[in-house]
Amino acid sequence: MKYNKAAYFLLPLTGIQLRNIDKYLIDVYISSDKYEQLNTGYNLFIEFENKLKDYSFVELVINIQQRNNYITKWDTVDGMLIYVVQVLPEFFTDYTKIIEGKYSKVSENAKVVIVTSTPTTNDTKCIKSVLNPTDDVRSVIVEWLTVKPVIETKQSLQRYYKDKDELKAVIHEIHSKINILNETKYELKENYQDKTVT
Repeated sequence: MKYNKAAYFLLPLTGIQLRNIDKYLIDVYISSDKYEQLNTGYNLFIEFENKLKDYSFVELVINIQQRNNYITKWDTVDGMLIYVVQVLPEFFTDYTKIIEGKYSKVSENAKVVIVTSTPTTNDTKCIKSVLNPTDDVRSVIVEWLTVKPVIETKQSLQRYYKDKDELKAVIHEIHSKINILNETKYELKENYQDKTVT
């Protein structure tokens, strides 16, 4: 499963590791249409499948609710669960830098927390490249962005993915990765300009 940048880069700043909740996670968001009053204060909205019959999931959500930075939760109309947690105070500045797309500017402590949170080796490799960009970062990110099998058109996407939800998930994954790539490319350009100015 692939997620948006909030899951990869911001969720770890709450003290919750992505790899520990990956089995149940739908995605992570930085705002909510339903509860706009919660769209402040470094809050994240974690969306889970409702697996309250699964003992491991119950343990997981109890652990989240016992955290000092837990805010609230609610059920969605389509049966999902949303848990709201706040980024830990020591990472408020890092949160802002990530929102602004300045990944390489986050603190070393935040970088370690983010990298150790990722669920797969391939994700870890790319996350490291985004946080510490170099001239060859593009090849690493492009490899991470690759969706296999390679699909050329929307029609072939629909033929390959017969299930609408699976198709939506693939399209969501592509959009998330493109956003991360664009932000990293912009930051590399900024870093290059900074070096040439000095």
